[in-house]
Amino acid sequence: MAAEASTAGAASAAEAKPFAVLFVCLGNICRSPAAEAVFRTLVSKRGLDSKFLIDSAGTIGYHEGNKADSRMRAASKKRGIEVTSISRPIKPSDFRDFDLILAMDRQNYGCLSGSIICVSVPL
Repeated sequence: MAAEASTAGAASAAEAKPFAVLFVCLGNICRSPAAEAVFRTLVSKRGLDSKFLIDSAGTIGYHEGNKADSRMRAASKKRGIEVTSISRPIKPSDFRDFDLILAMDRQNYGCLSGSIICVSVPL
């Protein structure tokens, strides 16, 4: 019986844990914040907020702490989508903490997979 209770407890914990989705682009100021906001809006409209953890990040940290690009925020707002995220670089712990990481293009995927080297160079 203890094994059954343990299995049932693990199943309940898995059901309670939200599915974590991370969108990643280069600087985390245009594409990934937009994808995050669109997905967040779709999830919210369906009443599934508690089922998902949604975030975005960049492969470089050059824009860390900045809001999304003002043009992206304006274009999204016209479509009824509020982009409120603050730019951050991807962290090693993100690979553990997120169930699904979506790269916005091949270069971003290369940075995430380690097949190309990505560095943040101040301008």
